[in-house]
Amino acid sequence: MAPIISSSYRYWPQVTRYIRAGQARQSLLVWKIFGRRLDGRTNMDRPTERVAGDPSTIPAGADWPDCDLDYTGEAMPPPASGLALTWEERMKIARWVDLGAPIDLTSIIRSAGDQAVAGFLEDDLRPTLSLSPSAAQAVSISRFVIGAYDLDSGIDASTLSLTVDRAVGGAPAGTNLAAGQTISEDGTITINLAAPIDLSSPATVTAQIRDRAGHITRIVRVYGRTSATDPPNCAYSISPTSQKIKARGGEGSIAVTTSDGCAWQAATTASWITITQASGTGSGVASYSVARNSTGRSRKGQITIAGQTFNIKQKR
Repeated sequence: MAPIISSSYRYWPQVTRYIRAGQARQSLLVWKIFGRRLDGRTNMDRPTERVAGDPSTIPAGADWPDCDLDYTGEAMPPPASGLALTWEERMKIARWVDLGAPIDLTSIIRSAGDQAVAGFLEDDLRPTLSLSPSAAQAVSISRFVIGAYDLDSGIDASTLSLTVDRAVGGAPAGTNLAAGQTISEDGTITINLAAPIDLSSPATVTAQIRDRAGHITRIVRVYGRTSATDPPNCAYSISPTSQKIKARGGEGSIAVTTSDGCAWQAATTASWITITQASGTGSGVASYSVARNSTGRSRKGQITIAGQTFNIKQKR
């Protein structure tokens, strides 16, 4: 969005300093009523004139088409004024700008010696980027598939990058694994790795591409176990798997074997079995007690631990 030109008027769609017709997100008027920039940029991303509307104050080496406006000051109306716009009022102004800020400026433009035209000239959309596999799908990674598309100015294929925060094969961490690859508009490419990435520890993968208007889309994805709270791959076994108990009752224990960080819980539906040590993390012991059998007949019950079944038979 260029704020000024070297003559006395602005170019379409920058119809005034405050309004960029058809592009509310890039209009200073809309920024002011919402109290912030809305175009996804910061004031530092592009140069601007030091004195508003004065082309001679553009930073040295910058050209006016490369400049834009900075957001400064406070929201309007000023908070101290006691006035405020409702959300619907603010959106009404934004919609008016997006409709092209319809005001008949033909005579003004023609009086400046230019032809009255209309159009939406600047690409303000970021490119679409996809990366597979997803974090949930991956156990180890031997290849990546990347897709890219840009609706307006088109993708700049030379800017595609894919990096990993560890060495991959003979490539050091941070190497652009997509270097030399060519991706077409609305196309995909497959990047086969020189060696699979082991995800027993986390790996951060970053994919990035820019469109011809300079907008960047970036995907940062962490594969593998990232913290102690993430569940590891857990397998369980118990020993023994059964026990006979005399009629007078008794106590017993069950050894649970599993990996560090794997949680387990013991449970039973038998009212005459009480679990005295019911849960743990990693390998451990579950304990239980069996009440006296006064029913006059033998009985059977079960304790389940992480999908494993422990059988109890009590004599009469």
